[in-house]
This record gives sequence, C-alpha cells and structure tokens, in this order.
Amino acid sequence: MHPAATYRREAVLAVGGYRGVAQCPGLPEGPIPEDYDLWLRLHGRGGRFRKAPEVLVQMRDRPQRLTRTHPAYSREAFRRARALWLASTHLSRPRRLVVWGAGKEARPWIRWLLAQGHSLVGVVDIDPRKIGSTRHGVPIVDPQALVGMDVDLCLVAVAARGARPLIREALARSRPDWREGEGLLFLR
Repeated sequence: MHPAATYRREAVLAVGGYRGVAQCPGLPEGPIPEDYDLWLRLHGRGGRFRKAPEVLVQMRDRPQRLTRTHPAYSREAFRRARALWLASTHLSRPRRLVVWGAGKEARPWIRWLLAQGHSLVGVVDIDPRKIGSTRHGVPIVDPQALVGMDVDLCLVAVAARGARPLIREALARSRPDWREGEGLLFLR
C-alpha cells in the first residue's frame, strides 16, 4: 500500500520521480496511476520489494476517495502505465509475440502491440468458438499450438477470476522453457 511505502530518494529520482500524465503511442493520452507507474519503473531498474508482515497503516476506503473516482485510477489508466513500462523494457524493440487471451482484456493490447510494430504470431484462447478465427488479422489458436512456437515473449491478458493458476499450469505443460518475467508476462 503506497502510503506505507518507504524507499530511497535517490532510487526514485533515478527513474524520473512521479509523473501524472504520460504519453504512450497507440493508447489514448491521459493520466496514469502515479504510484503504480513509479513501482513499475523501479522494478524495471532492478528494484526489489518486500512486504512488512505487520500492519503499518489503516485507511478508510470511502466511495469518494480519489482511487475510486479519479480518471488516473481507471482500468485504461492502469493499462497505459503497463504499456509505458513494457515499451521501455521488454518491448523496447520489435518482438515476435503471442498473446494469451482473445477477450475484452486482450483486445486493446493486441491493437497496441500491432501499432507498435510487433509481430503477433498467434492469440491463444480456450473457447472453441474463437479458435480458428482471427483477432485483428492474427490467428486464434488453442494452447497446444504453443508447443514449439517460435516467439520471444508470451503476454497473458486474461481478467477472468481464477484463470492465472490454470494458465500457469497449462504453460508448464506446453512451454516449460518459459519463465515468468522472462519469456512470460502477465499483463493483469
């Protein structure tokens, strides 16, 4: 929780400090969640994080709180912050990618990745009604198609509750060579 965080001033200054509005080509311009953006940039520079075991702060979470009402904390704003981070780290140059997810969460990512000049080899989905069709011209395939697929990175863009462990399990079977944070990134 950001109000309870402590960090070295030099580390924050080294990544450019807080920024409230950031541009990311291919995504609408607008505010971003400043603290989340800062944590991503610190992580990208090798920052390590730990959680204290004891409760340090108690907060009231009211409906009027900025986190609940300000555009900087919208789903789109968090996506913008993640896209900025990806563009400066894992996706700083064109890559061959596969996106796991063909639903609502994945569509903006697919559009953005294509606009950035990345090569999308496939979109993975488990819905038999989607498999065999395309999303923005990219073939939708089942998870078995990942075996031996020549890609630099797999990006998982699935928002369904409980999906992450199932996806990890499927990837452990089909692509044990992919490690989270290296060949595999969860976007949500």
